[in-house]
Amino acid sequence: MGSETQVHLTIRGEPAVAMFREKISARPWETLFVEPEVAKLNLFDPETGRSLET
Repeated sequence: MGSETQVHLTIRGEPAVAMFREKISARPWETLFVEPEVAKLNLFDPETGRSLET
């Protein structure tokens, strides 16, 4: 994705995608511990793909 890295993950059993602007060193199926900045989250409706504005 150019300068971004997409990580597909599961949060409490639910699928999610995280975008990292900096390079990360992770391997497939490796456990990552992340703490999102809530103010920077972008949430989308899984059925429509529309943004859920918070």
